[in-house]
Amino acid sequence: MIMRKLILAAVLVIACSVSSSAQSGYAIKAPTGYQGHLEHENIFFPNSHNGMAFSTTHGFYYSDNVFVGLGLSVNLYDEDGMFMVPFYASAKYLFNPVAKVSPTLQMRLGSFLYEDDVNPYTDLALGLRFASHHDFAFSLMLSGTYLGSFSYERGYYDSHSGEYSIEKTEYPFSFSLRIGIEW
Repeated sequence: MIMRKLILAAVLVIACSVSSSAQSGYAIKAPTGYQGHLEHENIFFPNSHNGMAFSTTHGFYYSDNVFVGLGLSVNLYDEDGMFMVPFYASAKYLFNPVAKVSPTLQMRLGSFLYEDDVNPYTDLALGLRFASHHDFAFSLMLSGTYLGSFSYERGYYDSHSGEYSIEKTEYPFSFSLRIGIEW
C-alpha cells in the first residue's frame, strides 16, 4: 500500500515537471509597452475586383491582452491606378498573450480620403498571432472592411454605338487576407 502511494506520488511529480517544462516551451512573456505593426493585405471585392494594401499601426499594449494604436494605410486597386488612404484607430485583443500561437481579434475605426471626400472606414479581422518573443510576432488574419459610400466612375467610348458612357462601380465592402509583423 505504501509502495503504491510512493509510486503514484513519483509519477505525479514527474508528470507535473514534464508538463511544466513542456508548457514553458510553448509560453512566452506577454507583450508590453510600445508596439509597431506593418501589414500587407490582398483585397477582394464581391464584384470580382481586387487590390492590395500596406498599413502601419503604432501604439501600446495597455494590458497583457489589449493593444490600442493609430494607423495609416495605402490601398491600391486594379482600376486605372485607383487608390485611397484610410487613417484609423485600432484595437487588438489577444486571447492568450503568453502562447506562441494565439487567436486575435482586431478592429479599426476611422475615415479614408478619396478624391475630395472623407468617408467612414471600419474593419474587423480575426486571425492568429505567431510570437517568437514577447515583442516580436507574425500575424495572419481574415478581415472584412466597410468602405462607406466608396464608388469609382470610369468613362469609355463604345465604338459600336458611337456613344461615350460612364460606368459607376460601388465598393461598399471588401474581404482581405492580411499578413503582418509586429515588433
